[in-house]
Amino acid sequence: MVRDRHPTMRPALAPVSAQRAFVQSIVVEVPNPKTAIVDLTFSAVDIVCVVCASAVVAKLQRPRRSQQIMQRIGGSILVAHGARLAFQDRQGPQRVMISTAR
Repeated sequence: MVRDRHPTMRPALAPVSAQRAFVQSIVVEVPNPKTAIVDLTFSAVDIVCVVCASAVVAKLQRPRRSQQIMQRIGGSILVAHGARLAFQDRQGPQRVMISTAR
């Protein structure tokens, strides 16, 4: 990091509104080819994820039997976690005392 030896020589910056800063950032980023490539790549990935997720959701919403199975599995997991918490050792982890005397 470079430090300015004469901080009083810096020009004063006028405060900028959030809207103005947003517009300025768009003006700077739009002509940047790297930004365009990254944006297109992530947009394509996002589209694929949305299409796949919507297909999975549509498939799971069709039959009523799959919803019942998912609810039972989810409920069983919650009951199992509750039982584990109820029956676990309440004293916490056992501490081992190591004697340093010989």
